[in-house]
Amino acid sequence: MLGLFGQQLARPTQSLSGWLATKFFRYHNRLLEENAVKLSDLQPDETVLEIGHGPGLGLQHALHRLNGPQGRLLGVDYSEYMHRMASELMKEQISEGKVKLFLSKRCGYAHK
Repeated sequence: MLGLFGQQLARPTQSLSGWLATKFFRYHNRLLEENAVKLSDLQPDETVLEIGHGPGLGLQHALHRLNGPQGRLLGVDYSEYMHRMASELMKEQISEGKVKLFLSKRCGYAHK
């Protein structure tokens, strides 16, 4: 069970263990995501790329600072489950053209 949960932390899927991993990320990463955005000193009209956006917590925090007419937010993740969750969370901003999310199977790296 622990090994399965560890796999879900690396690439969550829509399953019980994926749901648990998502709950873990939401609880554990909220403060980290918020502080990363604060430290980035984002300006209202910048374009920002978040790699590995997960369920979209960092996207939400970043979007609050990208409130200028040219401000854009791009995100990429390789977990279909995380991509769907973030897409649902940001659906209004996606339809307005402020946010564009990508699913990429080529985000991983070789493990040694």
